[in-house]
Amino acid sequence: IKHKTPCLTIEEQPEEVQNVIISECKRKNANLIISSKTNCGSNLYPSLLGDAQLQNACLARLAAEIIVNDPKKANNISRAIEKTRWHGRNQIIQKKPLVIFDVAHNEAGLRTFDKYNPYPEELNRKLISSVADIHFAPTKLNKNNLIK
Repeated sequence: IKHKTPCLTIEEQPEEVQNVIISECKRKNANLIISSKTNCGSNLYPSLLGDAQLQNACLARLAAEIIVNDPKKANNISRAIEKTRWHGRNQIIQKKPLVIFDVAHNEAGLRTFDKYNPYPEELNRKLISSVADIHFAPTKLNKNNLIK
């Protein structure tokens, strides 16, 4: 976070992370701008499906809108995001039949231990984490969940 420079983040942060960001923004007199999936609008359809991808697309659109500083261009920014092809961290495991896995899984420690809550995210986390080579756990709680 830079002094007197806008800081963009997502609303859906762990509370301890959000508190650090808020504190640092105040300390450095940086304008904190928070992006949320709920205020992102219903007219954004990124090429990758999923809550995290929508969250990232909303944040990218907000950043572009701030840089461009022209509300009339917001729709153009949304369309550009939709046309962008987002390459994930995928690895081809097998060619016939084609099997592709996400091998660096950053939601690995985010666990509810209920495959229906949230559905299908928790089920995907369990399946992907069983074959991922690298797991990224952003907090101690996430790390502990991953170890379980």
